[in-house]
Amino acid sequence: MDQGVFKQLDDSCFPPKRSPDAAATAPGTEPGAIGPDSAKMTSWDSYLAVATFLSSPEEFMGWFVGFVSLFSTNLLRPLRLALTSSNKNATKNSMLSVNGPKGTRREGKKFRQYAAALSTTIGPFAVGTVLAWTSPVLPMLQSENSRIPITADEGSWVGSLIAIGAIIGSIPAGKGADIFGRKPTIAALAVPFIISWAMIYFATSVWELYVARLIAGAVIGGVTATVPMYIGEIAESSIRGELGSYIQVKVTLGILYVYAIGPFVSYEGLAILCGIIPVIMFILVLLVAPETPTYLLRAGRRKEAEHSLVLLRGHEYDIAGELEELQQQLEEEQKRSSKFKDLISSRATVRASIAVMGLLSFLSFSGINVLIFYAESIFKSSSSSISPQVSSIIIGVLQVKFTFASALLVDKAGRRV
Repeated sequence: MDQGVFKQLDDSCFPPKRSPDAAATAPGTEPGAIGPDSAKMTSWDSYLAVATFLSSPEEFMGWFVGFVSLFSTNLLRPLRLALTSSNKNATKNSMLSVNGPKGTRREGKKFRQYAAALSTTIGPFAVGTVLAWTSPVLPMLQSENSRIPITADEGSWVGSLIAIGAIIGSIPAGKGADIFGRKPTIAALAVPFIISWAMIYFATSVWELYVARLIAGAVIGGVTATVPMYIGEIAESSIRGELGSYIQVKVTLGILYVYAIGPFVSYEGLAILCGIIPVIMFILVLLVAPETPTYLLRAGRRKEAEHSLVLLRGHEYDIAGELEELQQQLEEEQKRSSKFKDLISSRATVRASIAVMGLLSFLSFSGINVLIFYAESIFKSSSSSISPQVSSIIIGVLQVKFTFASALLVDKAGRRV
């Protein structure tokens, strides 16, 4: 959005400024879609299905999940600090402490930061398997030899119920990360993931599939709320954008994984191959990922915070300087109000929120979710010379390719570019 749009918004939503330095500035999920009504459709029916998807309440749920997840965690802590500061220097220092060490301080070693981030992004990989599962499975369930015969309407519910589950799971997971810690919360999310795949494996009715998909959706909301928080708190500013982008890279890899193996295994086999992913996630998070220094300091565990920084940055890194900055950040958080009513009364918060909601809306209304959920059914109805399975794999490869490219560019070219 350009500055003219924001200026019009400011003029219409807020009275004229009373003080020249009153305004602060601040920097600025895929579930939820309705699929085709039948596995056997004409091309025109495919277009109608996409049009229905774009205007459906369930697609709004997908957009809402992303927004709720954002506000249910500490992802907006830098924004809160900047917006509640009445002193420009204090704001600058707050943002510095959030964004990590800058200036002349020597940067730490990166290997352990990459390892910790990649271990937690197994969760987003598992999210991708949940999102793509319906693409190869619904044609199986709607076939004559299906173990669980379902109608087209029931198939749409199987696909879209994860949006409702995600809304349920995002807020408790964010709060749990503040109470119990980032690491144990992320590891614990593997358990309901495993339960949902076990229920899918043993399901004998569509209602069991409904419950399993609701549980999986709740875990998706939890992963969306906690993994970005974890990566933001362990990564140095020079690689934070890149590591954060790996979340979406892993989602697309999970989607490609299901597209690639789904057509060649049975219903039960796919459930097993998807169910082992959260098991790997649980083990790697416990073994590789340390707790974040920010959480440990907040919990009054300074010695453990020092140890965490040494693990993440190396012994030669100036951990005392970063710990001091984090401590100042926490003290400023305690002094300043960050209630929701205070946030929405700030021009900078409203502008940043509109930018975020605009991006989420653009993503949701692009139609990507319906393509992920029902790729094989859509391509089957198109009468293409390429098989639906191969077409789905091509879509998955393209998603991975361009998402990975953006991950490499985000810290070099900037977020807006």
